[in-house]
Amino acid sequence: DRGAPTRCCPEDWEFAVKTAEDAVSSEPPEPLIGPWIPKGAFGALWGPEYVGKTFVALDITLSLCAGIEWLGIALQQAPALYVAGEGRLRERIMAWQHGHPGGDLSSFGLHDQGFTFANPRHVAALYRYVERAKPALVVFDSLAATIGGDENGSVEMGVVIRTCLEIQRLTSHLTAPLLVGHPGKDPSKGLRGHSSLPPALDVSIRVSGSASPRDSNEVPLDSETGGTVT
Repeated sequence: DRGAPTRCCPEDWEFAVKTAEDAVSSEPPEPLIGPWIPKGAFGALWGPEYVGKTFVALDITLSLCAGIEWLGIALQQAPALYVAGEGRLRERIMAWQHGHPGGDLSSFGLHDQGFTFANPRHVAALYRYVERAKPALVVFDSLAATIGGDENGSVEMGVVIRTCLEIQRLTSHLTAPLLVGHPGKDPSKGLRGHSSLPPALDVSIRVSGSASPRDSNEVPLDSETGGTVT
């Protein structure tokens, strides 16, 4: 079974229908990360290799958990989950803590044990965690490493989209799923992957930057690297 596990509904489950008045009277979502990510929004943060996507995604996540400003934006402290599919985050987290002494990361959760959207057991376990912990943000870094198949495949991408929509539903749209991805062969055409993904997103954030001219091993602690991330 390549599809995301479905949730079993109770026998008394009803097909709820809202009126137009109900729909327009609901409050717009509050900001989670200032104007960048509203609460409960399904988003993607993407850019080419080595521009700092993980740096940005992890900085957002840790700042949210600590309840400190991110790029001058005041954040309300909230729990978050980071699903890491690429590399180790130990040194990155340590570097963040060095730059933010005293930051409380007790509400930060990290999964680095090989989650894939294609594995129904993994997805079911993720649903249970989301229902229990109710994280405000769930980051999947990266889409390529966690999809468990072909990013350009309609079936595989359909599973990713359904899983992220279910995460939203489980917490009444209080959890924001965020995919970290790459551009296609033509970066001007946006995020890499099946064409069903962009229309499903509420938010799309492009990361760009310039490489540092200095080797990371040669940069003294607390010194600027010379690179940029925008």
